[in-house]
Amino acid sequence: MYITPGCRHLLDPQLALLTSVLLSRLRVKDMHARHCEQRLFTGTYDVKNLLLMHPEAIRVIFISYDMGLDKKPLADRALMIQHLATRSGVPVVYALRGRDMALATGLHHDISAIAVLNTDGEEELLGAVLQRASSMCTAFVETLETLRRETLLKETCKTLHQTLCV
Repeated sequence: MYITPGCRHLLDPQLALLTSVLLSRLRVKDMHARHCEQRLFTGTYDVKNLLLMHPEAIRVIFISYDMGLDKKPLADRALMIQHLATRSGVPVVYALRGRDMALATGLHHDISAIAVLNTDGEEELLGAVLQRASSMCTAFVETLETLRRETLLKETCKTLHQTLCV
């Protein structure tokens, strides 16, 4: 599987479950609140524009992790969203496939990105999502560091072996 560029944390079933529950609950609240502001903005185009115009309004951005090489324009937009969000201090979470984000929000097509504006009543769940994403980010960095050390160790052993065997 090709992982969307910009994904900087490990993929985790618990994070995926927490994210699905949060998005489902926000969708239900949107259905019951008639004349309130929109809570969820979907699609890389709308999320990018929202980030450019009103980054302070966004609580979190979810980007699908399965934008393959065949979806290069979307993956490029996802990288731009990642950059803009980081610059604005908006957390970005890669927790679900595009199809799973669609199922959680009740839409019938894959979703590449979702910006969440209002989490009234779901702050605790949002906190759990962000905490889990943070721990997966730490695990990602630790995994990369371990791989780097192992690669360095292998290269050192190979060089030492070549030196001793000559």
